Amino acid sequence: MNILDSQPEMHSAFLGGFAGQLVSGIIWLVAAGHGHFPAHPIEGRPRKRPSQ
Repeated sequence: MNILDSQPEMHSAFLGGFAGQLVSGIIWLVAAGHGHFPAHPIEGRPRKRPSQ
């Protein structure tokens, strides 16, 4: 099989890389959100008290 013959087939099979880039972008956004808004506060950091 020639590489030039297989390129159009691979291009259509992987949607030109669209799906991989989309999944990678979503993973990066989730990771960035988790780093920016952690689920648990950092130990030793003073917590804000709710106003009464």
